[in-house]
Amino acid sequence: MATDPNTTASDGAATPAAVPDIAATATAATNSAKAGIQSLKDEAQNLAGTAKTAALNAAATGKDKAADALNEAASFIANAAQTLDEKVGNGVGDYARKAGTAATDLADTLKSKNVDELVEDAKTAVRKNPAIAVGAAAAIGFLLTRVFRLGGKSDKA
Repeated sequence: MATDPNTTASDGAATPAAVPDIAATATAATNSAKAGIQSLKDEAQNLAGTAKTAALNAAATGKDKAADALNEAASFIANAAQTLDEKVGNGVGDYARKAGTAATDLADTLKSKNVDELVEDAKTAVRKNPAIAVGAAAAIGFLLTRVFRLGGKSDKA
């Protein structure tokens, strides 16, 4: 009885002709897996790039909105300073004008710099004054908590 050289022996061991087929199959499977992994890596990089672009666009939009809000606040403060001068006295109005000028300067800075420059400025400020940065973060967190709590309350009378 002749046996096919590409089959296994009756004891389950591979015949010499079957070994190259197994090695070729394993190599093909390995190459296919490597190609799949590389494809996943490429897709992940594309998604990360897309997410980064979307985040930068959102940050730029937020920066512009913040600058506009600061300009509006500066205008409001300037009007309030005039009223304070009339009702209380020039000293109080001067403080309000200084605050308005500071708000305008901050708005101008926001408009003139891109997001990357602002992030680098923030990093530098934190490195120079870490205690102030922690205090400012705590204060901002407290204010945001208050704003969101007030915004989420409904009138239950």
